[in-house]
Amino acid sequence: SGGGAYSWWITALDERIQVAVPVAGITSLKNHVVDGCVEGHCDCMYQVNTYGWDFAMVAALVAPRPLLIANTDKDGIFPLDGVVDVHRQVRHIYDLYGKPRQLGLNITEGPHLDTQELQTHEFVWFNRFLKKQESPIDKVAVKFFQPEQLKVFETLPTDQRNTRIQEEFVPTAKYAEPTTIAEWEEMSQNWRRDLLDKGCGAWPISPLRRVNHVIPEGPTITELKELSTTTRRGIRWTEYEFLSQQPYRLSLLITSPEAIAPEKADRVVFHVLDQIEWDRIHGLIEMGRSEAEFKLDAVRGAEFIAFQNQCREPGTAHIYFAPRGVGPTEWSREDRKRAHIRRRFALLGQTDDSARVWDIMRALSATQWLQSSGNRQFTLEGSRHAAGWALHASILRSPACHLRLTDLPTTYREGPFFLNVSRFMEMPQAVSLAAEQGPVTLRFTHPPAPSDWEFATAVDALLGKREHAGLTIESVKP
Repeated sequence: SGGGAYSWWITALDERIQVAVPVAGITSLKNHVVDGCVEGHCDCMYQVNTYGWDFAMVAALVAPRPLLIANTDKDGIFPLDGVVDVHRQVRHIYDLYGKPRQLGLNITEGPHLDTQELQTHEFVWFNRFLKKQESPIDKVAVKFFQPEQLKVFETLPTDQRNTRIQEEFVPTAKYAEPTTIAEWEEMSQNWRRDLLDKGCGAWPISPLRRVNHVIPEGPTITELKELSTTTRRGIRWTEYEFLSQQPYRLSLLITSPEAIAPEKADRVVFHVLDQIEWDRIHGLIEMGRSEAEFKLDAVRGAEFIAFQNQCREPGTAHIYFAPRGVGPTEWSREDRKRAHIRRRFALLGQTDDSARVWDIMRALSATQWLQSSGNRQFTLEGSRHAAGWALHASILRSPACHLRLTDLPTTYREGPFFLNVSRFMEMPQAVSLAAEQGPVTLRFTHPPAPSDWEFATAVDALLGKREHAGLTIESVKP
């Protein structure tokens, strides 16, 4: 299990190891993601799968050293079909080396357990390739010690690092504020490339576009499917649907004053909704689109009136969008289930947050017809994690817009989460990338520490005053 996984990783990485017998430590990616074996494991089993490797790739790194894949036939978290499939793929590599006898598959009857039968075959393998002996095993696998006899510490040392060692395996990004425009341009180019390649590497982008760091435009207006149009209380409500990525068909709701069509608006505001904002605003939307009258308490009534007035704002169209896993496509509110879903994304070379950034970029492309007319103002906004989603969609999608981000987290540790990103930059650097190409307003309900955004403000000062770009930080009421 965990020990089997450690055997895989250390043998793949360290060529000093001459022979390996991982027991119940590996199976196929399909088993983990599709069949749900991921839910029987902890994070220590898995790599940061930046490049989308299946697990046979790890086993192949052991070749041509002697490798015995050992498992039981009724193991629920390392199923037999996946174990056999990994062996089948790796066998081809051993054949290429001309060492087919140095790869073995040992399957015995039993559940997820390191059985005596498995251990006996392991001894044969070690004798054969370490001792160069083929003699029978005359002593079966027996335990020489009880677990209590192997105990090292009565109490854990106060300076122990075990519970935080994962923070030290890979160094986080180190950077100084740029002192010249040329230095900044080199930084920003590298960060954009790394964000696309290492943080969003599983996006469905062709290799040529990825090499050239070109993001496809996505669906056009002709690919949008109009679901409904109604007019209520002086507001035009139009709902569209588009395919972001199989199987996610996501909705866009566009509101505008009844007197103007959205494409005639002078200003467009694109609201990216997280689950908190969806829970708040969904009921208001449904009430606004309904013919029924409602009796509301003072607080909810005031909120409803404010929302209606926003939707009637003269010359303004509002777009409300919930990416995958939010609102209509919410996966679960059970913490354990959500953790397993996030782990599945990571095994596929991405995160649920990077997938949401893709959805936003596709949604922005789908509403390009509302962004590209004359001097029309276009604002992209979100709060909390949704502020982070909007920020990164803006960075990786060239056309500039005004970003209005409320309570954006200061670090990636707070979220949103992307693979690898803290290895090369942090949130202030992401803000600088966006403010380089368009205006960015950071809004905080609780004033941030001055040091939180020093890098971003320093870059903004270095770049100087420029038209339609730059950084503003302001406080707002909760």
